Amino acid sequence: MFMSMYAKILCVSVFVVLLSSFACFAKESLSLPPNVVIKARLGDVVSQYALGNFYYQGKYVQQDYAEAALWYRKAAEQGHKEAQGFLGYFYDQGLGMPMNFIEAAKWYRKAADQGDVISQHHLCYFYFRGWGVQNDKKQAADWCLKAAEQGSRDAQGMLGYINSIKAESKDGVPQDYVEVAKWYRKSAEQGDILAQTKMGFLYHEGKGVPQNYKKAVKWYRKSRDKASQYGFAILTLEGKGGLRQDSALAIEMLRKAADQGEEGAAAALGALYYKGKEIPQNYEEAYYWLTLAGNKNNWLTGDKDTAALRESVAKKLSPEVLASVHKRTSEWTMAKPVSYSYGDNNIVNKPEGNPPPALSTGEQISVLSLSDLITKAEQRDVISQYTLGNIYYQGKDILQDYVEAAKWYHKAAEQGHKEAQGFLGYFYEEGLGIPTDLTKAEKWYRLSANQGDAISQHHICVLYFKGREFLKDYKQAADWCRKSAEQGNMDAQGLLGHIYAEGLDVPQDYVEAAKWYRKAAEQGFIYPQNKLAILYHEGLGVQQDYVEAAKWYRKAADQKDNNAEYSLGSLYSQGKGVPQSYERAVKWLRKASDHGDAQAQAALGALIYEGKGTQQNYEEAAFWLTLAHGVNDGFGDKDTATLLNEITKKLSPENLVSIQKRIKKWVPVPPAPPHGNVTDKAEK
Repeated sequence: MFMSMYAKILCVSVFVVLLSSFACFAKESLSLPPNVVIKARLGDVVSQYALGNFYYQGKYVQQDYAEAALWYRKAAEQGHKEAQGFLGYFYDQGLGMPMNFIEAAKWYRKAADQGDVISQHHLCYFYFRGWGVQNDKKQAADWCLKAAEQGSRDAQGMLGYINSIKAESKDGVPQDYVEVAKWYRKSAEQGDILAQTKMGFLYHEGKGVPQNYKKAVKWYRKSRDKASQYGFAILTLEGKGGLRQDSALAIEMLRKAADQGEEGAAAALGALYYKGKEIPQNYEEAYYWLTLAGNKNNWLTGDKDTAALRESVAKKLSPEVLASVHKRTSEWTMAKPVSYSYGDNNIVNKPEGNPPPALSTGEQISVLSLSDLITKAEQRDVISQYTLGNIYYQGKDILQDYVEAAKWYHKAAEQGHKEAQGFLGYFYEEGLGIPTDLTKAEKWYRLSANQGDAISQHHICVLYFKGREFLKDYKQAADWCRKSAEQGNMDAQGLLGHIYAEGLDVPQDYVEAAKWYRKAAEQGFIYPQNKLAILYHEGLGVQQDYVEAAKWYRKAADQKDNNAEYSLGSLYSQGKGVPQSYERAVKWLRKASDHGDAQAQAALGALIYEGKGTQQNYEEAAFWLTLAHGVNDGFGDKDTATLLNEITKKLSPENLVSIQKRIKKWVPVPPAPPHGNVTDKAEK
């Protein structure tokens, strides 16, 4: 009887849920598969992931990133690794939600830990760039290795790149050209253009593989990008790799590659004009091409220092000729990339076999699609110009090139593209590809900000806040930060809270400070989380509430903020807002102490001395109190110097020597990265 009644109740409950699902479904769309919607609302993880895909792809329903994110999150929270990866990507790209690299890294890691190869590659890139996580080349290499071993072409290429960076051993990845060649080869064999070019270079120079010009030619022919044109031209010039020596053809290829922006080719062309052997000597042309080469050395022909060669050439030219060359270089525009024949008819003993297969659609920016993009950009298509800027800035599928990125951002910015204007301002502020010029940075930020770009509004706020090459103007800083903060920019919200808390050219207002700190804190921003906790701790702008203080300290402490770790430890020690627990106090104070917080070190030393929350140990107590350098813990009964003096009387000379040795070797663990630290640096 009981089971029968239970079954009826269960059936009625399910029926109500199904009716609710059908009602919501009718409102959403009549095209979505109803069984998928119903199962998703009942918690079926596969159906939730499928709904996320439908909304993301615009399949059966109008594309809706916010709705896709909602369903991906539901599936991700149930541990669905692909959904976790997509949720990370949505945070990464700002699809349907504010861009948040910390959250992106969090979800990428969850998926990566389950073996998701795409998320492993993304996490590799995040550690390499320091996005949402602390910059760590070793971790980047570890995650790329996991993805590469699963066959990810992009991760294999990235792993080759990481291993090839000069002086990389300082960050824990030894420079090893055998490993470079190993991973570039795996990526190249899957059709990666950049990796194919890199394999050509490695065989050309004999790095990581035996020098073999014929194999260099093979890889150059597979790649057919502008860099491989440069390498192929050098071999043609020297008649190596089974190619007939042909200076005219080589110079033609170098010119085509240089016209497309290949700086190595421009350097080689400049060197040839300077020497006057394969081509009539012409110092003006030499200087022109060497100037376009920037500081890129022409390593294939042995002319190691482009800058030094350019300086030598300049001494041979009159001021009028130098001015003429500078005018030409300022007017230079990149030529449309061409699919060059690579001297197919110049091959001696041309190998048999079919050409390499074409890349699959969407795998990476192919030579042809990049060519189309540049063509549109040269025709003043503003979206293409902005996209090219992004491609060169991010170094995605091609070598990162800030000079090229700045060039294309500038073209799009001059046509009024607000995001391009913002990026151009950032490039001028940071000196990326162009000389640092804060006046120009402010100009472009302002143009972008006046069109409503929240990030640029925040950057102008920071410029006025810090007073870099401007009179400090906190009022203007507050005005611009408010515009950005009202659009949800957490960095601006945090800085606006700081301005009100300190009363910087505005009436000091802790209520307003708490309001803006809260908005930023709720987005996961460490600095405002700690500041909001302090306001609750002190009762400033909000009613004093130790429970709320502990809540916000914990959020910041969980992100390794040493100030919050210390404050949370002190609350546990005093039993304010949390049950008193010396064990937990020691736990958080030790974390803050390891991060170098002197107050935490003093408090930890005092607790160890008294044996509270941990075993009593005079030597350990003296170690932490000595590191505190006389700073008091802020809530203990004795000052640090007095307490340390008492303890040292209980220690033997051997104990004291041991402590000094430990102190000499001690290095603090880096605390949380200062993401968006309003008093330090704003990030684009």
